[in-house]
Amino acid sequence: TSRLPQRGTSRASSREKMVTALVSPAKPAPGRVTTGKVLSKLLALCSLNLDDIYFTECCKCLLPDRKDLRTCTTNCKEFLFRQIEKLDIDIILPMGQFPTETILNQKINKLSDYVGKQFEVCINNKKYTVIPIYHTSPINPLSYKGNEEIFKNLSKLIKSNK
Repeated sequence: TSRLPQRGTSRASSREKMVTALVSPAKPAPGRVTTGKVLSKLLALCSLNLDDIYFTECCKCLLPDRKDLRTCTTNCKEFLFRQIEKLDIDIILPMGQFPTETILNQKINKLSDYVGKQFEVCINNKKYTVIPIYHTSPINPLSYKGNEEIFKNLSKLIKSNK
């Protein structure tokens, strides 16, 4: 029940379909607080819930060894961009370093230099607002506190993109 919806399974209304989060696939850890629970709390700050947004992965494979994540995200990038192009969204929230690098098309040294800042990205002639966020994994100390202000301000951005 705590698994995140994947690949555009959202039941979002047209107002709410503007947000997507890019994540890397991972095996759920039984009996632990999940990424979805933290993200649910953050979404509530801007009057959204998990069913209101789309999710997709920057890496389309469940890798046995995360050391190959950068290579996988590079290999899956064009597929990811075609997937994004088919969604009716304007705002992309890459979750963590690899999704941020993938969507901004650049290697980054410190994720904190990018989190919460707005970037304009053009994918196949469509412009998107990109706001990197910290991954909402409960083991990440910044998963809630580091993203709280971003999500509080997100509702203003959603309204301006209507």
